[in-house]
Amino acid sequence: MAAPAHFPEGNFDTQQSTLGPLPTFNKPARDPDTMSVASSDVGSEFSVASGLLPQPSDSVPEKAEIKRFVKELVKGKKYTVVTTEGDLRACTVALSKKLNSMKIQAGDQSRKIPLTSVADVHVGREPADIKTPLGDLDATLALTNGECITFRFDSAKVRDTFAMCIQLFSQNQR
Repeated sequence: MAAPAHFPEGNFDTQQSTLGPLPTFNKPARDPDTMSVASSDVGSEFSVASGLLPQPSDSVPEKAEIKRFVKELVKGKKYTVVTTEGDLRACTVALSKKLNSMKIQAGDQSRKIPLTSVADVHVGREPADIKTPLGDLDATLALTNGECITFRFDSAKVRDTFAMCIQLFSQNQR
């Protein structure tokens, strides 16, 4: 199969980033209204409403964007988490300085999640088989123990940056 016109021919898996391996682009996911970032042997899958692969500048966060995201998240950033009942709860998410774990704090409750335990990162209304009511601006972390944590964002750009970076950091820890 030939590479899409906006990508040069070659093996994309050989490209490296200081944050870990870059994702490879495959065919669109099943649901063209959502974007799914899923870890697999062949890389990550993306789709957009048009059903076409996104241009790299549209979906993949730029280096400066990733750097800003990391700085903000290491300090701790306020996000909204979605409960299984659909309630929204404010929380603070912070990445460790080594980018190997994240801490989620809501009120007096706190939870540390090693990024090695993030099996998949889903964006939008995926995965369809969980109890949590999902929306287009959601990103769901599927953990290796079967749990899912869903975050709701104000914009698709913030959601996509969060999802891509957590997926990259998670893959880098394996």
